[in-house]
Amino acid sequence: MLGHSMISPKFGFDMGRGRLDLKDAGCVVYTFGDEEISGDKPWVAGKNIIMGEEHVDIDVKVTLLNHRTGEKAEIAFVPRSRSQKSSVKIKVLNAAGKPAFEITGFLVKQLEMKDLSTGAVEELWSSDLELIDDYPAQFNFTTLACSLNYMTPEMEEGGIAQTDSRFRKDQRCFEEGETEQADEEKSAIEVRQRAARKEREEAQDEWEPLFF
Repeated sequence: MLGHSMISPKFGFDMGRGRLDLKDAGCVVYTFGDEEISGDKPWVAGKNIIMGEEHVDIDVKVTLLNHRTGEKAEIAFVPRSRSQKSSVKIKVLNAAGKPAFEITGFLVKQLEMKDLSTGAVEELWSSDLELIDDYPAQFNFTTLACSLNYMTPEMEEGGIAQTDSRFRKDQRCFEEGETEQADEEKSAIEVRQRAARKEREEAQDEWEPLFF
C-alpha cells in the first residue's frame, strides 16, 4: 500500500456548535497480486466542538478504481445524525459504468452486498463483539478494546514486559480522565527521552535496541 497526504484543517461554526474538518487531498494505492486499486482518502470531521456531544465522523464520498479491470466503487460515508447512526453505502460499477452491486451497512456491526442483476443479498461481514455504552461518541470501542489496558497486580509485579505500554503513566491518567496530569506525564517522558538522546550524541554512543 502506498499513500500521499496533504491535510488541510478548516474550522466552521456549523449552526453554532463548532466543527473541525481535516480534509486530506491525498490518495492511496492498494496492490493485491495483479490488482492495483487507487482512491481518494476520506476526510474526518470533529463535530460539536463548542457545544453538544463531541464526536468524530467521516463525512465524504470516495471513489476507488481498479486499474486492471476498470471497475469502480463509489463509497458514501453517511454521517451520524439525530435520527441515525453513522453508516456506509457503496455502489460497485462494472467496467462499462453500469451498477453491478450495492453494499450497505454499519462499519462497526454489519455489511451486506446486493447483486443488482439477481437481487440476491449476501452478508459480507458482521461483528459479534460487544460495543460499550454510547459507542458512537467513544471511538466505536468494544469492551475488548477498552480492556486492553487492564493491569492486574500480578502483571505489575513482573507478569509482562517492562516496555509494555500499560506501564505508561500518561496513558493511565488519560484513561482515568485526568487529562492535565496525563499531559504533564507525557511531557516528562519526552524531556527524559530528549535528555537521553543528547547524552548519547555527546558520547557518540550509537543506539542499539535490546529486542527490536
